[in-house]
Amino acid sequence: MTKQNTVSIVIPTFNEERLLESTLKSVRNQTYKGECEIIVVDSISTDRTADIAKKYADKVIIRKTTIAEAKNLGAEKSSGSVIVFLDADTLLDKDFVSRATKHLKSPKVSMVVGTFASLESDIKSKLTAKLWCEICNAISKLGRLSYVGPATFAVKKDKFKIVKGYDENYTIFEDVHFSAKIGGTGRVVLDRSLKNMTSMRKFKNHGHFKWRLYALKLCLMYLALSRPLDVKYAHIR
Repeated sequence: MTKQNTVSIVIPTFNEERLLESTLKSVRNQTYKGECEIIVVDSISTDRTADIAKKYADKVIIRKTTIAEAKNLGAEKSSGSVIVFLDADTLLDKDFVSRATKHLKSPKVSMVVGTFASLESDIKSKLTAKLWCEICNAISKLGRLSYVGPATFAVKKDKFKIVKGYDENYTIFEDVHFSAKIGGTGRVVLDRSLKNMTSMRKFKNHGHFKWRLYALKLCLMYLALSRPLDVKYAHIR
């Protein structure tokens, strides 16, 4: 049964013990006056991820999944009228849920997305986050992407059902394709005041310049081809 004042936060995980607790605490510290339901979908982690999740989450589902499958499964098990999709290495702005739900009161709005900054404090990570965020927003103005990157989505559950959730054929950029579909059901609002802190670990681990080019390449491939990409992450990120 769907609860009107409940917001369900769906977090896919795989070996996220380093940052997951901070992420979950950021959800528990929301200023939202209604109920925040936390659903963690863990893809059979080999570290302490599931144990940490059980300390904070209302529901922990353990099943080997891709990212798209995990998000759809979490949404299926959710009871909220609004679903927030959050990465396990992202700290949620304390006002994200309260401000997002205000936007979503409009019948014309289907989804709300915030911006992001680097969780790491080094200059390269901060610069990478800034560039990636602004590049994503600029590409979005072309009308094919809707504020992508490591962004956090808050979407009306009824709109999620209309587009049949995430396309599980996408092993990467599933959020890009999903946001494009949702854009066909109503407005997608970018609220720049909602700045979540997300890890730039992929850029740091693989080289900032190399990963920036890779991320840009994926955006251009999607814009050109509009289909599931052949590129795959090794597993759930």
